[in-house]
Amino acid sequence: MALFALGFFLLNVVLVLQVKQVGGAVMADRYTYLPYVGLGLLAGLTLESWTRERSESVALVSVGALALALAPLAWRQAGYWHDSATLWERALAVAPSGRAYANRGQVRQRAGDAAGALADYERALALESDNVAAHANRGILLLERGDVDAAGVAFESALARDPRNGPALVGHALVRHRRGDLAGAIADCDAAVAVNSADAIARGNRGYFRQQQGDIERARTDYEAALRIDPTLEVARSGLASLATPAAGALRSLAELELALAASPADAALRHARAMQLRNVGRLEEALADAQLSVDGRPADMSFRALLCEVLVQRGELARAEPEWRRLLELDPSNWVACNLLSAICMQQGRNEEALGILDRSLAARPRDAQTLQNRAIVNLQLQRIPEAVRDLEACLEVAPGNAPMWSDLGALRMRVGQLPGAVEAFTRAIALDKSPTLRMNRALALLALGRADEARVDAQAASQGGVQLPRELEALVAPRPLR
Repeated sequence: MALFALGFFLLNVVLVLQVKQVGGAVMADRYTYLPYVGLGLLAGLTLESWTRERSESVALVSVGALALALAPLAWRQAGYWHDSATLWERALAVAPSGRAYANRGQVRQRAGDAAGALADYERALALESDNVAAHANRGILLLERGDVDAAGVAFESALARDPRNGPALVGHALVRHRRGDLAGAIADCDAAVAVNSADAIARGNRGYFRQQQGDIERARTDYEAALRIDPTLEVARSGLASLATPAAGALRSLAELELALAASPADAALRHARAMQLRNVGRLEEALADAQLSVDGRPADMSFRALLCEVLVQRGELARAEPEWRRLLELDPSNWVACNLLSAICMQQGRNEEALGILDRSLAARPRDAQTLQNRAIVNLQLQRIPEAVRDLEACLEVAPGNAPMWSDLGALRMRVGQLPGAVEAFTRAIALDKSPTLRMNRALALLALGRADEARVDAQAASQGGVQLPRELEALVAPRPLR
């Protein structure tokens, strides 16, 4: 029997010996739970043999004494398993490791201790730079703090180590969205859903990004799929509600607002709410009247003034919209939406130098805003400042590299300033995102200018087969050669 007990222990221990490590733990107490049955049997046999020639009371006293000796240790050890925070505090006290710091960081993050969690993730990565979860969770905290660039680096570090990490893909999608790269954000969510089709957050966020793109039906599909997985997901619930028939929903709200305003006609917030609903159903003249009254009631409220500006632009009243946007910028000099829209008004009226100054001010506050960089590139192009436009597009594409039309524009501008290798590179990046035959034609022109006729011929033939009318120099390149 003793041999059986010892064999039971050894056999079950051998099964969990990590000769080749699998997972994050080389050793763990749980690996011995089953083998200890053998050791327990062996201890019982030994005790029985020792007490066989003695009285039963001696055996009972011996077992009782052993239990009493072990009870304080068991009590103390059980206390370490009180909750996750206590457990990881103990783990760090006994054997500090990157994994333990990362896990305590997750506990602190869930508890709302962002500073403590961030510190733990930093320590985790100092000890274990390949900890994907620490990189991804650190990115989430940095994004919540508004440090988009640092968050992007954190998510990219996680994805460099595990390209299929769902939280990192979803976080990277949010970074791309903040940078104005909707196509890239959707691509990241696509990858996250491919990894885990039950990822409700990835589906809900993709629905939101698609809604912003104007792809309403696919947004609706994503929202509904997300809610089947997690009926409480707010981004999907609010998104799906916003896709309800706008007129009917707005009219129901309008009826309620009419009653509320009848009781409190001077309430600026109610006026603002009704202005929004009137705008949603296309009653812009009434929306403008309510928006103006709400601003008159609370002139320092930037959201009220922004709505007034938006309704004026929708009505085409740019002359009235401009001073309102300027007033908004006086209240909030870093308001990049106001900067971009005011610069657009100036551009429409041919005041490009003024538009450039406004965009410069916006970029001083948000130097990596993709939309503002693109707008400044357009203004520089209008002013025939081609090198400056090239630099702006390059900076914009560093932030939002998934924009094929922008790569195409950069290629065209590089050709204008004689940067032919750079033009080929830009058109190649555009083609990787969009197989348009026009892009193949443009790259053919750049290749031909570089003297790379064979490569240019391949692109020109592809463009021609795609239905593009080739310019004369490319037609000559693909024309059949006479036999000699």
